Amino acid sequence: PPLSGTQSPAKRSSSSAFTPPKPYSKLPPPLTCPSPAPALDVDWKDNETFASCSTDQSIQVCRLGSDSPIKTFRGHSNELLASCSDDMTLKLWSVDRGSLVHDFKAHQKEIYTIKWSPTGYNTRNPNANLYLASASFDATVRLWDVEAGACAQVFCNHREPVYSVAFSPCGRYLASGSFDKCVHIWSIESGTLVHKYQGTGGIFEVCWNSTATGWGPALPMARW
Repeated sequence: PPLSGTQSPAKRSSSSAFTPPKPYSKLPPPLTCPSPAPALDVDWKDNETFASCSTDQSIQVCRLGSDSPIKTFRGHSNELLASCSDDMTLKLWSVDRGSLVHDFKAHQKEIYTIKWSPTGYNTRNPNANLYLASASFDATVRLWDVEAGACAQVFCNHREPVYSVAFSPCGRYLASGSFDKCVHIWSIESGTLVHKYQGTGGIFEVCWNSTATGWGPALPMARW
């Protein structure tokens, strides 16, 4: 998601993420999905459906060609929708049933962003476990096992708020960027810190080379 390094003073659901979508076959036409509050983030489910979260703590699922949301989630398949908030919780929703599946409460401060692991159809890791990573202002990153409904790893070597996380394309590593000017590379399996990069300013976004098969000095990319 676009990151500015500052937060809105309003209470918000800060991010939403569907399980990885299929590749786009064409660029969708512009669409306005009405909401009574400013939207903070959007993510696509497939070529026609996307979710948006806003400052009124709601999540709206919209479809191209429809003038109103097809579903609205409140309370901050199956296909799952994940959301996080300033209330320090991470929620998993069933899109098919329109109900809350898991309500994770472990972070001690606001959760800034979340990311799905690259698992399932049309990924390099179709049979791997599905994880969700959350980055928080409490200076930790947590790895959640979606099937077990529990926290699998806690990464806590950062000294300042964590603004960004990204899974490697192979699914075996997680990169995290923090206001402490560091990018950390973590092993998903062991939970250990395998590499550390020192920047010159706060790290607000990290991503991986899409052709990467592991990790190395040229693979993680950061923005500060």
